[in-house]
Amino acid sequence: LGVFLGLVIARSLAAPTIALAGYANKVAQGEYGAVLPFKNRSDELGVLSASLSSMVAGMVAALNSAEEKTREAGLALENARVAQEEAEAARQAAERARSEGMHAAAARLEDVVSIVSSAPEQLSSQVEQSEQGAASQSRSITETATAMEEMNPTGLEVARNAAAHPEAAS
Repeated sequence: LGVFLGLVIARSLAAPTIALAGYANKVAQGEYGAVLPFKNRSDELGVLSASLSSMVAGMVAALNSAEEKTREAGLALENARVAQEEAEAARQAAERARSEGMHAAAARLEDVVSIVSSAPEQLSSQVEQSEQGAASQSRSITETATAMEEMNPTGLEVARNAAAHPEAAS
């Protein structure tokens, strides 16, 4: 009876640990929608499960944010390219006007060119900052996934030890 009770206790400890390791593996492989079946437990495994779920939710939010910033950076880069083309067209128009003797019109166009020319520089700076932020978030996500992958063998080892030594669990 004692051996049977020890096996039951060891199994009740090993099964959740193995499930946690499986969850961590799924998340490490990109299955961010994976669900822990026992995250509502009130013991240490429940706390660990809730923490893992919270960490994955944060990681998914950071990934989504990085993707959004990448999209924004792409749009800003396109806007900067268009503004630069417009500035170049305005500059060429100003040169033609000056050469045709329209000094007053050329002076006004040069003012417009100056204003429009500063926009691509500002947009380029914003794009660079967005790209740096996206790269930083990407590195953080990679580090989190690596940490989860490194935790898997430890969880599996705990499960194996619990299953191999049921008498220690009683």
